[in-house]
Amino acid sequence: MVSTTGSGKTALLETLAPVKIFAGAVFAKRAMILNLRGGGDSDGDGDGKHDEGELRDEEGLYLSTQSATGYKGVCKQSQAATFFFEMRIDGVRCFVGGFKTAVDAARMYKRIKDGDLTVAEGQAIMQREKEAKAEAKEAKAAADAEAKQAAKQVAKEAKAEAKEAAKEAKAEAKEAKAAKAKAKLEKRSDAIEAKMAVLQAELDDVSEKLMEANIGGPSGA
Repeated sequence: MVSTTGSGKTALLETLAPVKIFAGAVFAKRAMILNLRGGGDSDGDGDGKHDEGELRDEEGLYLSTQSATGYKGVCKQSQAATFFFEMRIDGVRCFVGGFKTAVDAARMYKRIKDGDLTVAEGQAIMQREKEAKAEAKEAKAAADAEAKQAAKQVAKEAKAEAKEAAKEAKAEAKEAKAAKAKAKLEKRSDAIEAKMAVLQAELDDVSEKLMEANIGGPSGA
């Protein structure tokens, strides 16, 4: 026995709430379809256009309680995520497929059923849409390939520029190093020359003193 008091009752109601909502939606849809049964004038405009016994929704699409999609003649293709419909024209079974949704298939079914299009015209429309989709796919593939190639070229050029920049930087660094070494060498050379000049001056002074000493030596006495 399930408790219906306190927290137990609350938990039970919370558990059954989604089921109640789902069931309500199912019964509401079923009621809508049944209310449209026998709709010689299912769109409610009083023109009596629709055949007796047909089921229609507010858009005028043909409904069926026997179809898994809910739309008359509309089925889902088992090997693809698309829909098709079949109908009999003068006793001949006709098929039109390639629809993205069941609603799209139902709309085309309605146009043919109501005489707005022939089956051949409907098939031609779907063929044009198929070709347009294929062309768009090819165009996208071409654009993607072109973009990829362009990106590859840009990356290649950027890599080459970076390599050249690194080469130039290395050369500049080498030149800077050489200039620094040259400056150091020149500074050292200047220091040596200055020291030699001092030594030369000292040598000249010593030589002058020696000469003076020789002059004032024994011969001078």
